[in-house]
Amino acid sequence: MRLVGSIFLPTKQLLAQQRFRPWNGVFLGEDYLRDPESAEAITLELLRVYREFGVGMVVEAPGVRTDKGFGALVDLLGKAGMDLPQPGPSNPGPSPSPNPNPDPNPNPNSNPNPNS
Repeated sequence: MRLVGSIFLPTKQLLAQQRFRPWNGVFLGEDYLRDPESAEAITLELLRVYREFGVGMVVEAPGVRTDKGFGALVDLLGKAGMDLPQPGPSNPGPSPSPNPNPDPNPNPNSNPNPNS
């Protein structure tokens, strides 16, 4: 069995949103919601626990939708002594997205209209 935990990227925007309109089923304590620095310190401690016990990680999307957000995630992982996982046999990486416009005639030598 593999254990997986999640983290938020502790941003001002996330903290404000969770203070005033938290997601259903999500509880972040006052220490976390105090300010981005406190939230980051708590997140770093959580990441260290994940690393120590081999817990996989899911990063919640808010704050990681842009290059800047991704850079902040990489910085946070670096502070926790972690690297981004590299694709491999136990972590194949993202699944390829399906082709939105598949070629209806994948064989270039066949006639797409047999009546012509």
